[in-house]
Amino acid sequence: SLFKDLKLKDCTVMEVEALQQRLKNTKTLANDVLRVVSVVFTWAKKHEKYDGANPVRSVVKYRENKIKVKLSDIEVKTLMDHSEGKAFDYDPRFLGLCAISIRIGKRCDELYGIRWSAPTTEKEKEECSGWLMDNWRNENEKSYVFLHDTKNRTPERVFIDQATRKLLLRLERSRFTEANKHFVKSPYLFPMKRDINRPINYSSIKKKLLALNKKFGWTYEYDGKIKMKFTIKISRKTFGSKIASKYGTEMASRKLNHKDTKVTKDHYIVPEDSELDIENVWSDNVERFENIKKVK
Repeated sequence: SLFKDLKLKDCTVMEVEALQQRLKNTKTLANDVLRVVSVVFTWAKKHEKYDGANPVRSVVKYRENKIKVKLSDIEVKTLMDHSEGKAFDYDPRFLGLCAISIRIGKRCDELYGIRWSAPTTEKEKEECSGWLMDNWRNENEKSYVFLHDTKNRTPERVFIDQATRKLLLRLERSRFTEANKHFVKSPYLFPMKRDINRPINYSSIKKKLLALNKKFGWTYEYDGKIKMKFTIKISRKTFGSKIASKYGTEMASRKLNHKDTKVTKDHYIVPEDSELDIENVWSDNVERFENIKKVK
């Protein structure tokens, strides 16, 4: 309630620092709140509602720890062998999501809301993140996922390679099996089980993610809480790191749809140039991992 009745003209650096101090136990949240306050000042100044300085700019934000965790090549192979193996038939939507997240490296919310086909109304468009473009089944043509709602608000066409196309076709066929016929009328690749007209979210797959991590021994305790090494977000970081190691930071930044390479460098594991001369990697960023040595 500190800012509840405070006018912009009366808001000083001291008030902003006091707000930050109140949120000191949740530093990431504190930084996010200050960003929102800063946006208010920027908007007010742009629309001539306020002509003073933005006090948020004078406050030093809390240092945030950049999450630079990724799966190793062997861990990626383990995940893909499981997700695209026999287990897929028993849980095609969840395991399909895991595999596709590694193959194309998109953000969680971008993946969750993908439709099988383009929306026909504005309401349907607002409720999804994107859709498979019409020719995606044709192996003789290049095909794409079209994302209309990305984090940086820039529409994006995401290339579908042959391995990903086969996975999507398998996911589509799974809807017509007796065990999965409930999902056949859903417009989404990854619908809610209890409401097929809505896409999944993190809460709806959290238990399955935890079970998958426990299966492969990928859980650990941090600050009194159980953490998971594999998440859809870590999938994206793994994908970005692999692109950077093979094709450079600029290409990784473009594939990840970042606004600039600084974001890629700050948040992703990007090797030094000398580390780029490697031979034993998976065949390309979205194909099978043929060159990884098997662990005995």
